[in-house]
Amino acid sequence: MKRTFAFFIFSISVLFGAAQDRTLYEKYVKDLSDNAFYGRSDYMDGSSNAMRYIIDNLNVNASYSLQLFDYPMNTLRGNMEAYIDGKKLKLFSDYVVKEFSTGRVGTFNLFYLDRDFYNPQKFIQYLNQDQFSNSFIVIDFKLFKKKFFKKGIEPYQTYLGKLNKVAGIVFTTDSRPIAFKSRAHYTSPFPVLLAGPSFPKEAKEIYINLENEF
Repeated sequence: MKRTFAFFIFSISVLFGAAQDRTLYEKYVKDLSDNAFYGRSDYMDGSSNAMRYIIDNLNVNASYSLQLFDYPMNTLRGNMEAYIDGKKLKLFSDYVVKEFSTGRVGTFNLFYLDRDFYNPQKFIQYLNQDQFSNSFIVIDFKLFKKKFFKKGIEPYQTYLGKLNKVAGIVFTTDSRPIAFKSRAHYTSPFPVLLAGPSFPKEAKEIYINLENEF
């Protein structure tokens, strides 16, 4: 889905008036950080409302350029649930959802990728077998990063984007997963989760209920 954004060019001192007016400056920062602006994202017109707020509070001597543009963006809203062998995972504590994920609902087998296939020459061909058509593949993120992150290559599109059998990917890490406030201009063919150290080493299945809008 295309989202409309505003691009501003202006001086911060022109926006907020006299820089020495600390109280007024802090008020503007506090206002724009309020929940009413929804992180200044496109959700609930947060970015548009922030735009109007900024324009309304411009210094009388301000000059600015305003340009509206559309940008393709993946968003993750609505249902976002994951269960491992019947146990519910806690979002943002046990796992996060990668920003380019596609929604999916259902129960799937888990398959832990053998170290022999952390290889750019073997990875895609191996996982594009029918035996993985109902499976989420569990991948050690640290090892994946070491083997697949190369200069000039976008690893997710390059490798995950060419998988046409698997139902999803679970990257595992040895630290609490971090969620970035970001959006993707593309989607993977399936959901991609990043799970922390609480993710079990020998689980059998995953239930996922995830919605996205592109």
